[in-house]
Amino acid sequence: MTVQATYVNLGSVVVSTNGTTSDIGFGSIPQTYTDLRLVVQFRTDYSSSSVAALYFNSDSSTTNRSDTYIMYNGSSLTSGRETTVNRIQVASGPTTPYSATATDMFGVAVIDILNYSNTTTNKTVLWRYSGDTNGTGSTVVGVGTVQSTTAINFVHIATYAVGNWVAGTTATLYGIAAA
Repeated sequence: MTVQATYVNLGSVVVSTNGTTSDIGFGSIPQTYTDLRLVVQFRTDYSSSSVAALYFNSDSSTTNRSDTYIMYNGSSLTSGRETTVNRIQVASGPTTPYSATATDMFGVAVIDILNYSNTTTNKTVLWRYSGDTNGTGSTVVGVGTVQSTTAINFVHIATYAVGNWVAGTTATLYGIAAA
């Protein structure tokens, strides 16, 4: 009996030098899986507010995306929503665990992209993010949509507007086989 792996590693990127890249991408994604999972351990070199943003198919100009999230920072709960934007915002904030102020501490995001190869439905993205800044971290859960039936063949995660990824930032993309 042959057992097929449920998660297939489609590739990993590790940032090796500080201040050289704000974008990590995965292209030519095979259309043979039902879903994708992107796992990112990250921090930026920007000292204030930074955003980790998810883009698809090399198109950062289309405003057919929206996201909704809930964030808990250990003492308060907040929520937010963006509509008609060109990205899905995975994590952000003024004192984020992935900014330069959090020396040697990285945030972790697990991002699921559902039905990425289906050409008859819009795409749904679910994510979980957690990070700590010397005892004052945050946890974020969210959902996003891409109002497009185009199959996703390119995924990238980038800092939005400011900063670059620091050395040690790692992104791994998995294909999820049909259950």
